[in-house]
Amino acid sequence: IERERPDLIHTHFAIPSGLIAYLVARRYRIPYVLTVHGSDIAGYNPDRFTVLHRLIKPIWRRIVAGAAALTSPSEFLSGLLREQIEAPVYIVANGYSQPAPRDGIKRDLVLVAARLFPRKGVQHFIEAISGVDNGWDYVIAGDGPHLAALKSQAALLGSKVTFAGFVAKDALRRLYEEARIFVFPSIQENFPVVLLEAMDAGCAVITTDAEGCAE
Repeated sequence: IERERPDLIHTHFAIPSGLIAYLVARRYRIPYVLTVHGSDIAGYNPDRFTVLHRLIKPIWRRIVAGAAALTSPSEFLSGLLREQIEAPVYIVANGYSQPAPRDGIKRDLVLVAARLFPRKGVQHFIEAISGVDNGWDYVIAGDGPHLAALKSQAALLGSKVTFAGFVAKDALRRLYEEARIFVFPSIQENFPVVLLEAMDAGCAVITTDAEGCAE
């Protein structure tokens, strides 16, 4: 900052990176724009960070109130933010850059791509396909703290699903292009880019009525 002397700082997430923007802005008298994304807002996660948000609430309010402007990718998250602080919030949807087209050939594949923790609802997908044996492939792409529990659930229910683990960007795009159906069973969402990726690849999409998914 001392070298470049920017006119504006743009930071993503009120916590933790917003704290850096707040301190830097005060020191150098440079305004900052804050984009919130979900987990940095109290009440967004039904199963994570509840105690943490209570502890950081005073500094969180100072960070949010100190921003020259607030942006949110979705109306849902904007409303959740406005419930906690009186300030205008501008809606700027998550951007998406289309990759180069490929000659993907669809096959009987149902794909789920998500970070694996309970809020993403993958456990409900595994339950839904238990006992299903129709010759289709069912693939869950992603990693996370809920992976072991999901594998145990699939084994217990006899759900014929492949856990692909973390999948790099190009390999994930190939899965999108091969899949006929993309399932995203998340319980709470801000603005999921995976739905944009799946629709762009020509997948039929099955998702929940979570506010961000509907948007």
